[in-house]
Amino acid sequence: MSENETVYIDGFNIIITLEVALSDSTLLHCMDGTIRDLAGLRGTYRLIEKTETAIDIIGQKLCKMKIKKCVFFLDKPVSNSGRLKAKIFEVLEKYDFETDVQIVNDADQALVNLENVISSDAMVIERSASWISLVKSISDESEKPFRFYDFTMSE
Repeated sequence: MSENETVYIDGFNIIITLEVALSDSTLLHCMDGTIRDLAGLRGTYRLIEKTETAIDIIGQKLCKMKIKKCVFFLDKPVSNSGRLKAKIFEVLEKYDFETDVQIVNDADQALVNLENVISSDAMVIERSASWISLVKSISDESEKPFRFYDFTMSE
């Protein structure tokens, strides 16, 4: 990905993974290069004390990437998607890139065939034109890398 581009973010997927990481809970470094959580969103979500920090970490990383715009996709059927949308705008307003948040019926479907997709959902990354393993990149650059089980090693 080059500078001044737009990235498309699987909002709940990435934010929840970072919340899990910030809570020192279990993460998996998978063979496809992504880091995944075991939280298992099932239609209910609530903002927690780690939410704002997770969004800010995303903002810091996107700023370093010198993007032009980020578009978050949030699933409408998931509870508190409107509150999360407001929080994303609130936290990211200090950054120099444009932010958009779309609440859609199916975020995964909205990301199909797009370039510069940020997700760790296998179905999403397989169907996107290109994707970025943002959580792995954030962990690699962190002073305190995330704790995860590494499934990338071959025997």
